[in-house]
Amino acid sequence: ESSSADEYYSATLSQEIYTPQDIEDFELIEDDRPYAGWSYLRFSISKKENGDIEITTLDFGMIGEYSLAEHVQIEYHKLIDTRDPNGWDHQLENELGVNFSHYRARNFRVDYEILSADITPFIGGSIGNVNTSVSSGFVARFGHNLPKNSLIPYNLTKGTELTLYASASIVGSR
Repeated sequence: ESSSADEYYSATLSQEIYTPQDIEDFELIEDDRPYAGWSYLRFSISKKENGDIEITTLDFGMIGEYSLAEHVQIEYHKLIDTRDPNGWDHQLENELGVNFSHYRARNFRVDYEILSADITPFIGGSIGNVNTSVSSGFVARFGHNLPKNSLIPYNLTKGTELTLYASASIVGSR
């Protein structure tokens, strides 16, 4: 039996912003999430062979003031004319962030005339000074011209045919 393996390489620049629930308080809120930013460059290798999928990522970035999260959130709140986030003086200190993640999944797919459906259970984990966890879950999709690259974060569907589908996922992490 022959197998067709596809490998995808990507680099993405991302920023995550975390704040406590009450963003108008100027004081440190000790029993809530701290103000924090995490801006990072992610390098990914994704491999799909038949229904098996492996995704490995390496993240490098900055936590704290150098993440520029404070500036981005304040300017965004000015743009949409909403309440000011006032507690950024209490954000996490600057720190280099490094994280490594690896996930394995199996895609089960059914194609019927113009509709397709699939379900992809996965398990994996992450280790680093930003996030250390194990997680598992699944992604379910249903629709027309459903891309075959489930869990790989780009749509490589060729042509101009309309793609329309719904997806749902459940993820547990510890």
